[in-house]
Amino acid sequence: MDQAPQIISFRNKLTHEYAIINDRLVWGVIQNNLPALLKQCNQLLSDIEGETS
Repeated sequence: MDQAPQIISFRNKLTHEYAIINDRLVWGVIQNNLPALLKQCNQLLSDIEGETS
């Protein structure tokens, strides 16, 4: 599933609405979603490196 729109939206809220951002929400995303995103990013980088070898 393509999560790019959600990631972009979250980033926009963090940078443009930082005064009203919910700290618990951000911490929850870090704890619950960041590990999976990191895994996906590492896999994509691995795939790209494999293509260029």
